[in-house]
Amino acid sequence: MNPDGTLKWKKLSISDDYEGHVISEEGKVFTLDKNGSILSALSQEDGSVIWSRSYSSIYKLIYSNNILYAIGGRSVRAIDISNGNQIWFYQGESSTWGFYYNTAPLITSSGLLLVTANNGLSEAIDLSSGTRVWSHDSKAYSKHGNSSISEIIQIGRAHV
Repeated sequence: MNPDGTLKWKKLSISDDYEGHVISEEGKVFTLDKNGSILSALSQEDGSVIWSRSYSSIYKLIYSNNILYAIGGRSVRAIDISNGNQIWFYQGESSTWGFYYNTAPLITSSGLLLVTANNGLSEAIDLSSGTRVWSHDSKAYSKHGNSSISEIIQIGRAHV
């Protein structure tokens, strides 16, 4: 959008089915296709494609300090916003993992990414290395998972 509220540009490939629209400080708009498999960086100025990469099952995006974090069903990726290349990949353990991460991720001031799965498992992942720092199992299935994140913040483990 232009400052006067008129449409600046439009891309029909941007999906309304996913929470994948993030605008970075460097004038890029990050978006996913409707299947959550193609991640693209578009120019905020004119909508042209800067880069586009194929990844599997991305449902949510969150941006911090020039890195895009892509949350998939059972995984998290750190992606370099300058070229779309993967910096690190975190895969949860299937024996303790829920079906999918289902809450909006949260980045803490101490450099952690908090994610919660539908089986009540919440995890803190180190932003710089992609390793799990801790996990908390509320042992409560939740369609939305918000209760687990709330519980963690209340018990003071999140250091937000």
